Amino acid sequence: MRHWRVHIGQPKAGSTTIQRMLSSTRKSLLGQGWLYPLAASRAGGHHDIAFLLGGGYPDWALPQDRTLSELAADLAQEVRQHDGAVVLSSEDFYLFPAPVALRELIDEVSGEPADVHIDLYLRALPALGLSWYNQAVKAMGYAGSVEDNLREMASTWDIEAQVAPWVEAFGPTSVHLRAFPPPAAQLARDYLEVLGAGELWTPELETVENPGLVRDVLEVQRLINQLPLDKLDKRRFRRLMSDGHAWRERGLSVEDGPIVEEAFLREWASPLVEGAVRVVGELGWNGPTDPSEVAHWFSGVPRRKVWRAGDGGHSPRTGALPEQVVRVLYALLLEVELSLSPPSPAAAPAAEGSTPSD
Repeated sequence: MRHWRVHIGQPKAGSTTIQRMLSSTRKSLLGQGWLYPLAASRAGGHHDIAFLLGGGYPDWALPQDRTLSELAADLAQEVRQHDGAVVLSSEDFYLFPAPVALRELIDEVSGEPADVHIDLYLRALPALGLSWYNQAVKAMGYAGSVEDNLREMASTWDIEAQVAPWVEAFGPTSVHLRAFPPPAAQLARDYLEVLGAGELWTPELETVENPGLVRDVLEVQRLINQLPLDKLDKRRFRRLMSDGHAWRERGLSVEDGPIVEEAFLREWASPLVEGAVRVVGELGWNGPTDPSEVAHWFSGVPRRKVWRAGDGGHSPRTGALPEQVVRVLYALLLEVELSLSPPSPAAAPAAEGSTPSD
């Protein structure tokens, strides 16, 4: 019986670090008996399989032309030439869950029933929600507020509901929860140890793939997302802002203050934390084990991103000062060639989809 491990996320919980580690150690992993397939892999992970099993590509993803059957055939050819275990990785398995279909695909690719284990890294829920909002605005055209995005994504971050189908499909002893960051704060090492290949670890594998959010930069991009621009143009803005071009060249100050009120964040996170604690209590993990410690871990978020009544001097609303935003926005518009199409006279441009995953 062939052994498989499938890393399914969460998104914004180090998935890109894990995928880059698996890609860069692919040859060495083969020596340890693990195949990280090149077949059906793109951008370092097996995202196309996850999308197609989950019903198709979301509007923010760049599709490819091959069918699920074609990808599965290539995967089967590579897997059956390997006399050992297989590891897959994509956070989109979590975003678009289809555990029964994934189980059937793995058995089909293996040519027999397989021994499959599911790995899911869990991040503190408020930090996860804010990081997702950051990615949604910067990469996928989201134009709503942080509060809107947290409400819209609440069901996605409901760990209790999200884990249940995986437990039903694979069994409770085959679904493994792990803390992000892990206790030693070395994610690549943690997952290599899951694979029994900890000796392959080097410090260079501990990459930081997604920079933290900066309030003014995020607000400028959010306003750009409201303009009737092509997605590629919006991504060009993102690149300009991520390297500080528009800010540094003009000597503009950047305000990196709080973006959400503590009261809202607590109300949003409390029921999700309660459900997550129950799941951790049932399945176990490598993080805190006392229920109160688990709840504290799940409620963690950097203080500087949360507005509290006692802080003073900060607006409780998301965003930079209007005059600062306008100055930077016009600076960007004047510097980049854009394919602008006028908005419909009947309505303002609509915000794009709300589910990013880079």
